[in-house]
Amino acid sequence: MPPAKEILIFHVCRYKESIAKEQKDILLELLRIHTHESITPEIRRELVNSKCRDEIEQNQDMDL
Repeated sequence: MPPAKEILIFHVCRYKESIAKEQKDILLELLRIHTHESITPEIRRELVNSKCRDEIEQNQDMDL
Protein backbone atom coordinates (compact mmCIF):
# COMPACT_ATOMS: atom_id res chain seq x y z
CA MET A 1 0.00 0.00 0.00
CA PRO A 2 1.41 3.43 -0.92
CA PRO A 3 2.18 5.90 1.86
CA ALA A 4 -0.53 8.40 2.77
CA LYS A 5 1.41 11.33 1.29
CA GLU A 6 1.61 9.59 -2.09
CA ILE A 7 -2.11 8.96 -1.96
CA LEU A 8 -2.68 12.63 -1.15
CA ILE A 9 -0.60 13.84 -4.10
CA PHE A 10 -2.42 11.44 -6.43
CA HIS A 11 -5.83 12.72 -5.30
CA VAL A 12 -4.79 16.37 -5.47
CA CYS A 13 -3.47 15.94 -9.02
CA ARG A 14 -6.55 14.07 -10.14
CA TYR A 15 -9.29 16.06 -8.37
CA LYS A 16 -7.78 19.54 -7.93
CA GLU A 17 -10.44 21.13 -10.15
CA SER A 18 -13.28 19.17 -8.55
CA ILE A 19 -12.85 20.54 -5.03
CA ALA A 20 -14.48 23.65 -3.62
CA LYS A 21 -12.45 26.67 -2.51
CA GLU A 22 -13.09 25.82 1.14
CA GLN A 23 -11.72 22.30 0.64
CA LYS A 24 -8.69 23.70 -1.17
CA ASP A 25 -8.00 26.05 1.74
CA ILE A 26 -8.28 23.16 4.21
CA LEU A 27 -5.77 21.11 2.21
CA LEU A 28 -3.35 24.05 2.12
CA GLU A 29 -3.70 24.42 5.90
CA LEU A 30 -3.03 20.70 6.31
CA LEU A 31 0.18 21.13 4.29
CA ARG A 32 1.28 23.91 6.65
CA ILE A 33 0.88 21.60 9.65
CA HIS A 34 2.08 18.29 8.16
CA THR A 35 4.97 18.63 5.75
CA HIS A 36 7.16 16.24 3.85
CA GLU A 37 10.23 17.72 2.21
CA SER A 38 9.96 15.79 -1.04
CA ILE A 39 6.27 16.11 -1.92
CA THR A 40 4.70 18.97 0.07
CA PRO A 41 6.00 21.62 -2.40
CA GLU A 42 4.58 19.64 -5.32
CA ILE A 43 1.16 19.25 -3.69
CA ARG A 44 1.08 22.94 -2.74
CA ARG A 45 2.07 23.95 -6.30
CA GLU A 46 -0.71 21.80 -7.77
CA LEU A 47 -3.32 23.37 -5.47
CA VAL A 48 -2.15 26.96 -5.83
CA ASN A 49 -1.95 26.81 -9.63
CA SER A 50 -5.33 25.18 -10.17
CA LYS A 51 -8.83 26.59 -10.33
CA CYS A 52 -11.26 25.12 -7.87
CA ARG A 53 -14.77 24.00 -8.78
CA ASP A 54 -16.34 27.26 -7.54
CA GLU A 55 -14.13 29.39 -9.80
CA ILE A 56 -14.78 27.22 -12.85
CA GLU A 57 -18.56 27.33 -12.32
CA GLN A 58 -18.47 31.09 -11.78
CA ASN A 59 -16.55 31.61 -15.04
CA GLN A 60 -19.01 29.41 -16.92
CA ASP A 61 -21.95 31.42 -15.55
CA MET A 62 -20.30 34.66 -16.66
CA ASP A 63 -19.85 33.28 -20.18
CA LEU A 64 -23.60 32.73 -20.53
